[in-house]
Amino acid sequence: MPTLLHGLLLAFVPSVFTRLDDENQWRLLLMIFILTFVLPLSLTYFLIQSGWAGSRRGAAAESDAPDAGGGPLLESLQMEDRSRRIVPFLFTTCIYGADTFLLTRNLSSLHLSVVILAAVSVCIGVVTLVTVFWKISAHAVGTGGLLGFLFGIVYDFAAIELLYPTLACVLAAGLLLSARLYLNAHTPAQVGAGFLLGITVCFAAVVGWG
Repeated sequence: MPTLLHGLLLAFVPSVFTRLDDENQWRLLLMIFILTFVLPLSLTYFLIQSGWAGSRRGAAAESDAPDAGGGPLLESLQMEDRSRRIVPFLFTTCIYGADTFLLTRNLSSLHLSVVILAAVSVCIGVVTLVTVFWKISAHAVGTGGLLGFLFGIVYDFAAIELLYPTLACVLAAGLLLSARLYLNAHTPAQVGAGFLLGITVCFAAVVGWG
């Protein structure tokens, strides 16, 4: 979601990133992609394959599902069992927090990126805490966060250029969350709570500090 958001901003309203020429703007996008997608995904895969996120046997016992092998498998990246989400979410929160701190060294030109990553760090941190007790929808948090950022940027920067991309993201969010419900991956309450968390925190972050 941070990569998609930065891509939309660079494509439609690059002026929100001050003091960055064209070459450095796309370097920023690559850096965001590595720091917020490649690194967390690689770490999550390692945690699951190493068993640090919980074994498949333990997950099967929790969900009363049959256990075919007892070891963690690649398809466990879906982390359908709540107990297997806690450790990856915790490490991802730490990664996003470190990313935010890293970008503060260039605060004058990357202020909006710092705000975005700080808000995402807060969202993932809250998701981690909630996941200890309840399976909130991380997909809903992500899509709600993306829309919260877009709504906030359109409002705060008067970025009318983002109107149609924002409408497209609203449609995509509706399809994605409907799919989560159709697959019985979450209840309506879990999806609604996640969406509300993401859109509230991220909109407030942009309007308050963007």
